[in-house]
Parts: sequence; structure tokens; C-alpha cells
Amino acid sequence: MKRIFLKGLIIVSLLTTMLAHAQSNGAFFNVTTGVGRTLVISTVVPNHLYPAAGIRVNTPGFSLANPGTDCTPSSNGFCLFSVSNTLPKTIEITGSGNVSITLCLNGVGQITCQDYLQTLQQGFISYDVSGGAAPFAIVYGPDSAFWFTVPNNNQIGRITTGGSITLFNIPTAASRPYTITSGPDGALWFTERNANKIGKITTAGVFTGFNIPTANSQPRDITTGPDGALWFAEGSGNNIGRVTTAGVFTEFNVPTANSTPWGITTGADGALWFTEFAGNQVGRLTTGGVFTEFAIPTAARSPLDIIAGPDAALWFSEFNGNNIGRVTTAGTFSEFPLPTAMANPWFLTNSSDGNIWFTETGANQIASILNTSPK
Repeated sequence: MKRIFLKGLIIVSLLTTMLAHAQSNGAFFNVTTGVGRTLVISTVVPNHLYPAAGIRVNTPGFSLANPGTDCTPSSNGFCLFSVSNTLPKTIEITGSGNVSITLCLNGVGQITCQDYLQTLQQGFISYDVSGGAAPFAIVYGPDSAFWFTVPNNNQIGRITTGGSITLFNIPTAASRPYTITSGPDGALWFTERNANKIGKITTAGVFTGFNIPTANSQPRDITTGPDGALWFAEGSGNNIGRVTTAGVFTEFNVPTANSTPWGITTGADGALWFTEFAGNQVGRLTTGGVFTEFAIPTAARSPLDIIAGPDAALWFSEFNGNNIGRVTTAGTFSEFPLPTAMANPWFLTNSSDGNIWFTETGANQIASILNTSPK
């Protein structure tokens, strides 16, 4: 699975967060919204505990984030919880925009109910990683947490959506972990740029390292391929590498010499697509080892990251060209200049809004391209 979240130089969570301090006062409940996608619910009647109050989300596209944890689901569509004016209940909601909820003092019998309208908006929540760690690449893992590389500290990190961070020391010293992906075996796979290895860490924190056959290959990006193997770009080795979950390697030499393969992803056509940073090309490789290379129309673009877009095309960052590029599986290019000069776009990801989001390392910004196909 390709990165599905922000992949950059800091751990920042772009979450659907509530409009801070917005409050709805009703006949039965007071509802306050705050940071972290939470509703803080208390009752109007003083000094009385309601053990089976209920909440129901009415607006399509919104849902309870943690049913079974925040509240107990019932067969009538309500989720039950205990609440009073002195013991408020916090419940997390997913979604963005205006959401209608129904609250009942008795959720079982749907007695004494009232509708409330709350406004949710996009926002940022940041979490500090200790020791000046400078986290780099991040991916959503099979355990519903995010996993990230920490090159400076030689660690792999894990962060829950609640902000709990665990750091795991890589056994190989000074390996400089680079990018990371979720593998087909339920583990996380990452490149060790200085150690010339492909690393694997289970969700329990157990490491395995596999030596790349080509010496000093400096592996960059890694992705899960359509064949259930891991595919990676060898920046100095000028290869596209493949490794099975058992650690068996195959390497394919890129036809253009000294092309510096960098980013890699699986395309909608079932092939591997990769960028050639020095070659100024986007390459395509079938799982059978057949290459096709497409020259970017504008010279010296320095392509880095690449992802498969929602339109079945490939989208890539032009680090020195200051563009976001798009190429179809037939090799037709479009280039989109960025409004900010010297933004140096790098990592890209897809979003549920259908847009492409990316980091601008030179401008210290997160940006998106709003139209995912050329006019």
C-alpha cells in the first residue's frame, strides 16, 4: 500500500477536527465541540445521572469514530452512554462540515430527545517526537496506527491517532531509514539507505533486515507491488529492485545510465512506475521486467515522488521544476506550475476529497492541486 497520509519532515496530523469552543445548549443537553473530533456532552438537569443516554448521527458521511469504546451500540441505531452535568461524556465523530445528531436522555426507549447541529472543520494537530528525531516518511499501518521513519535517530516510529508514540531502534547501526510502506504480510517494510538493506518490522516491533545484492545501491522509495512483493528504487545502483516477503531479491537495471531512480508506485495498469531524478524521466516496469521510459517534456525537472492518482494517471513532483506533473499510462504529460516560487515539491498523497496533496519543502507548506485531470 502506498503512503495514504502526509509524508514529510514533521509529524502533523491533518484531521477532521471540531470547531473549537462551539457550543449548543438545548433543553436536555449541553454540547461543546473542541479539538480532536470530539463532542463533549453534559446534561442540563443538575445532580442526576442518566445511565443509558443515547446518541445517533443523522448526516450521511459522518459516523461515530469509536462505537463500542465511546458508547455501546444498540439495535435501535443509538449508541448508549452514561452522562450527567458533573460527569460529561466525550464522543469522537468522523466527518467534515455540518453534522446533525440526536441525543436522548433514554436512548433505549428514545425518550426525551433533541436534535443538535454541530459544525466540523479541517484542522491540524501536531505531536512532538522526542530527542530532535526529525521524522521523515509516514504510512498508515495494518494496526490502525501510523508508522514513520526517523533517519537521524536510526529508528522506526509508531503513532496512534490519539498521539501515543513508540520508537523502535533499528538493529543495524547508522542505517538511515528512508521511506516506508505497509506490506502484503501485515508488516511494515522500509529502505535502509546507508546500510544497503530492505528492512521489515512487525507491528509487535520485531525487525528483520535483508541485504540488497548490489553494493552501495542507496535504496530510496519502496512500495507493495501488484504481485505481492516489495518493489524499490535504487538511487545509486540504477536498478529497480524486487524482494519477496521471504527475502528473495531480483534486480532490474534501468536502461538509462545514472538515471537515479527515486520514487516508485503501482499504476492502475498493474505495472510499476518510477521517477528518474537525474534522467528527467518517468519509467514504467512490468512485473516481467520490461521497461518503458518517458521523457518529461521540460528539461531538468528532477522528479522525485510518484503516486497513482484517482484518475488512473500517475502524478509526480518536479523538485527543481517547481511543478506537479501528470502522465497517463500511455505516456502523455501535463505539467502544473506551483504558485509559490522555489516551493520544491516532494512527497504526494491521495485524499478522500479526490485531490492530490503534497509537501513543499522549500516553502514550508502543505498544498493540494484541486483539479486532478487537465482541462
